[in-house]
Amino acid sequence: MPAVAPRDAGARRRRERPAPGRVVIRPATLADFRAYCGRTPSARCRAWIGVAPDGGVLGIGGAVFLPDGARVFLEASAEARRYPVALHKAARMVLTHLGRSGVPVVSMVVDHAWPRADAWARRLGFEPERSGSDIWLWRPSGSMDEGVDSRSPDPGTAF
Repeated sequence: MPAVAPRDAGARRRRERPAPGRVVIRPATLADFRAYCGRTPSARCRAWIGVAPDGGVLGIGGAVFLPDGARVFLEASAEARRYPVALHKAARMVLTHLGRSGVPVVSMVVDHAWPRADAWARRLGFEPERSGSDIWLWRPSGSMDEGVDSRSPDPGTAF
């Protein structure tokens, strides 16, 4: 049997870096929150930040924890619309973490300034609180875990 060459440690590091042209989603810090939103969170939350391939910040999103569940939020730049797949994957990641943490219900306010916001909310598994409402609800069922990459970024820092 031929000998197997040892792995080059440098090659391993190169594979862990994101490919050029890919959005990086990483846990947000309080400093990120202040820099992007101009304020600190008013309640306990867990957030992630999206960084464009050129290094610019696309937005910050996550969940604010409330006594009866959580409310998800997204503060995104206009450039973020150029990365719909990354936005969707990040949203699924947030919902997966919320479902695994035992949050009973997740709410969101649909922003109609985003084209097809209702359709995206439905695709993520949200349903309107009542007919015509801008408040949509998602209840974890475990189905979000299917097909989610286990290598997703760490759950982030709660602050």
